[in-house]
Amino acid sequence: DLLDLVDFGELMCREGASFVGTLPLLASFLDDPFEPSPYAPVSRTCWNEFYARPEGLPPAGPEGLRGEALVDYRSVAARKREAIETQLRAPGAPWPQVEAYAACHPHVERYARFRAFQRRSRTNWQAWPEPQRSGTIDMEAIDRDEYRYHLFAQWLTATQIDAAAVHLRDHGVGLYLDYPVGVHPDGFDAWDGQGLFAEGMNVGAPPDGFQRAGQDWGFRPMLPAALREQGYRPLINALRHHMAVASMLRIDHVMGLHRLYWVPHGMGAKEGIYVNYPAEELYAVLCLESYHHGVPIVGEDLGTVPPEVRESMEAHGLQRMYVAQTELRIGRTSPLPTPEKSSVASLNTHDMPPFAAYWEQSSADRRESFASAVGAPLDGEPAVIANHAHRWLAGSPARTVMVTLEDVWGETRPQNLPGTSGEAPNWRGRHRYSLEQLPALPELRQLSQSMSSRGGKS
Repeated sequence: DLLDLVDFGELMCREGASFVGTLPLLASFLDDPFEPSPYAPVSRTCWNEFYARPEGLPPAGPEGLRGEALVDYRSVAARKREAIETQLRAPGAPWPQVEAYAACHPHVERYARFRAFQRRSRTNWQAWPEPQRSGTIDMEAIDRDEYRYHLFAQWLTATQIDAAAVHLRDHGVGLYLDYPVGVHPDGFDAWDGQGLFAEGMNVGAPPDGFQRAGQDWGFRPMLPAALREQGYRPLINALRHHMAVASMLRIDHVMGLHRLYWVPHGMGAKEGIYVNYPAEELYAVLCLESYHHGVPIVGEDLGTVPPEVRESMEAHGLQRMYVAQTELRIGRTSPLPTPEKSSVASLNTHDMPPFAAYWEQSSADRRESFASAVGAPLDGEPAVIANHAHRWLAGSPARTVMVTLEDVWGETRPQNLPGTSGEAPNWRGRHRYSLEQLPALPELRQLSQSMSSRGGKS
């Protein structure tokens, strides 16, 4: 939870880190409907109370939820909800602060009404009766306890994430947050922004070397003209929500500033079409908000990227990503190109195999080229090779180096398998080591010492 994030940030600070990164921390469906993916948020302007720590949360015993190999989102969310409900009903609950927060954030009040009516109706908003279907939910139509729960949960989570960001900044550690490219079609943003999203279309990706059938990501694209007519207010509000606490913000699928691949409902991803977006206007919004909040922006520019995208990123001061596992080119004098100064460099991302799995799956030629490029012993264990690779990145011109925690000890299970849903335990894998065990992990100390000796960027 967010208090654990603070403890983790303090630990990483002692090991020489200057930021900690997370997946999106936004509101999601964790009951009915159920969609735990952090990249299918209910809203990009509301936090996920799953990460809050309410008072009196019952501890999980040795046979409890903490002992499971996979995170049981439903069970954990149910426990969190029970504890939050107990806290909000307790004598002296801080309702004046909650009401003041809601008054300053009117969208949170609408969000609470939306979630309360959705829980009562047990259907998605497209099937609601009028006037709720069109965006009007009176208090008489909802359960007030449910409404109060969501108000309180948003206040609690926002209070804790604000405190976490301030505490970490005071210790020299920033939050690196992730801004997803889309929202859940049944969620609050889609309901609240009717007329902003294209009907009968999903966003996806055309066929490529990794996904030969293409991809349908299951969320609706924004209509460029409608976004412009609204003065880009939905984008501005979502960016400000993140930048209020972030020290660095990653924009998922930065190519979406230029164009998105639209897939008609009922058709395969091969039948999609690219739709252009007003890139210069979108970059202007990003640059203004970045300057106003003092938050650098990183664009996720992986995969097949048109040259004009990176040219625009450079012109507008967006940092790009350098991912070593995708940059290796066998047979070249320098198998790994040198990361650019304006890049965030890493070995992999959450959508790729951890380094140990990548190493095990690589051919002999690929292993030899990689080890040679980073100065690692070819017969070393994957964690040793990864250590050398991180040291090589730390000594490169890259402004920032990001380390996937699982690579420290050589994890092989992926966080996410793109193109899968229920058939893979995406986003559910627990770390092999608990937060309390990390300080005694020799691999972590070796990594921090190795990176510090070459520049200390992290």
